[in-house]
Amino acid sequence: MFDFYEKRKVRNIVYSKPVLVILTIIMVAFIYSVYGALEKERETRLIRDQRNAVLNELHEREIILQQEIDRLGTPKGLEAEIRSKFEVAKDGEEVIVIVEAPFDEEKIVIPQEKGFFQKLFGR
Repeated sequence: MFDFYEKRKVRNIVYSKPVLVILTIIMVAFIYSVYGALEKERETRLIRDQRNAVLNELHEREIILQQEIDRLGTPKGLEAEIRSKFEVAKDGEEVIVIVEAPFDEEKIVIPQEKGFFQKLFGR
């Protein structure tokens, strides 16, 4: 009989309003913590994806730069680069420089804007 009353006493204590309020507060704190961790995980995933995109761009740039280094490593590639940057020629070659024709200002016709009354009377 003592066990029955002891169990009832424990049950009354566990199901009492103050204990239920405390357990609810603890549960809300746990939910808040889990939600915060979820938000941090989403933010971390977004940052990771951005960093991976930047890393992929850098790998592509590395490949392009390595190809450019390989091209400049050959005498023919080096000569082509020097010729593109500077106006140089080998012995016996001539350089032709093409200059645009001078700009003739007399041929330019600037349309004059008509005033309100000129537009109205068609003059």
